[in-house]
Amino acid sequence: MWEIQARCISHSKRVAATAVGIIQLSPFQIWELLTLPEGADIFRVEGRSHGADDGAGRWDEQVVFTAAVRVLFWKTLARTRVHQDIDASDPECVRVSFRLLQSDLMSHLTGQWELQQLPAAGPEGQPATRVTYSFEMWPKGVPSGLRFMPGLMEAVKGAVRREAGQLLDKVAYVASK
Repeated sequence: MWEIQARCISHSKRVAATAVGIIQLSPFQIWELLTLPEGADIFRVEGRSHGADDGAGRWDEQVVFTAAVRVLFWKTLARTRVHQDIDASDPECVRVSFRLLQSDLMSHLTGQWELQQLPAAGPEGQPATRVTYSFEMWPKGVPSGLRFMPGLMEAVKGAVRREAGQLLDKVAYVASK
C-alpha cells in the first residue's frame, strides 16, 4: 500500500525516510485527521500554541505530542515538541514542514508532510490525495560512531521504515472510519 524508502545519511548522524501513498480524502481532511485534539488515534496532542498567521492560509505553531513508549518491560510516556510551518493556501496541496524543538526520544527530527489532491476517483467522484511523509531523524543517546557498526544501521533503517508505514496505516485507518 505504501512505498517506503529509508536511507542513512553517511556524512551526518541521521536516518532519512520517505513514505508515499494514496488516501481517499481531500488534503485538508487528511490535515484535520493529523491535527485532531488530544486522544486522537494518530497523535496524542498534549498542547498547541499558534504563532503568526498571514491570513492567506499560512501559519506556524508549536505542538507537543505524547506517545506511549515501551523499552523492554518499562512503559512510559515520551514527549516531543516541534515547530510546524503550515501552508494550506492552496486547497489542493497542503504542506507542513516540521523541526524538533525538544524530545525525550530524538536528538534530531526534521521533515515534511505534503498532501497533494489527485483527480477524483471512483464512480462517486471521491477525492483522493497523494500523501508524502518525509523526515530525517536520529535517536537520542545513540553515539554517532555506532552508525559504522555492521548491521546496526540496517536494523535502524528497518525500524524507521516500519514506523513510517505504521504511521500512514493509522492515518488510512482513521480516514476509513
